[in-house]
Amino acid sequence: LNNLNFSDDNTKFKFEDGCVLSKDGKTLYKVLNNRNNEVFYVPEGVERIADNAFVNNKVIKEIYFKKDVELSDAFSFAGCHNLEKVELPPNITRLNSNMFSECEKLRRIEIPKSVTSLAEWVFSGCKIDEIIIPENVDDISSLCFSGIRSVNKIVILVLLTAGTICMALRTNGRRKSTKKRKGMWLGYAL
Repeated sequence: LNNLNFSDDNTKFKFEDGCVLSKDGKTLYKVLNNRNNEVFYVPEGVERIADNAFVNNKVIKEIYFKKDVELSDAFSFAGCHNLEKVELPPNITRLNSNMFSECEKLRRIEIPKSVTSLAEWVFSGCKIDEIIIPENVDDISSLCFSGIRSVNKIVILVLLTAGTICMALRTNGRRKSTKKRKGMWLGYAL
C-alpha cells in the first residue's frame, strides 16, 4: 500500500506523509511502510497514538516524540523489526503489553521517569543490550521480561519490594537471581 485517498465527504480521517491521521490531526492511527524516511518524528499536533499505529513497520529505525503524547494500549511498536531507537514521550506512566515485542534491533531503552508500571511481555522477542528503569517504577509484571531473547544489562534505579524481576528474567535458558538485603530487592544488573 503506497497511498490512501479519502473522499472529500470523509469527516474522520486524512492521509499525510505516509500517515493515517484523524481529520483534526490529533490522533495518529497508522504509519505505513511506504515511507522513505527511516527516522520518524511524530507530527506536530498529534496528541494520541492509536493501538497498533506502528505495528509491523519494516522501514522506521528511529522514532521521536516532539511533545507529550498519549500512547494507547498494547502493541504500540510490536513487530518493528528495524527499530533501533525510540525516545518515548515524557508523560507516559505505563509500558503496555507487548509494547516492543519482536523489535529485534532495539538495543537500548531508557524508560521515562514518569513511568510507574511495566506490563507483561513488554520486551518479548527483543535482544536488548541495556534497559534503564527509573526510580518511579513501583509495579513490574512478573511477565514483563518473559520471552526476551537476550539482555546484557538491566539498570534499576530504585529499591524494589517485590522479587518479580528475578522470576521473569531468563538468560541463556537459566534463571538469574537477585540478592535480597534487609527486606529490599536491590538494583539488578546482569
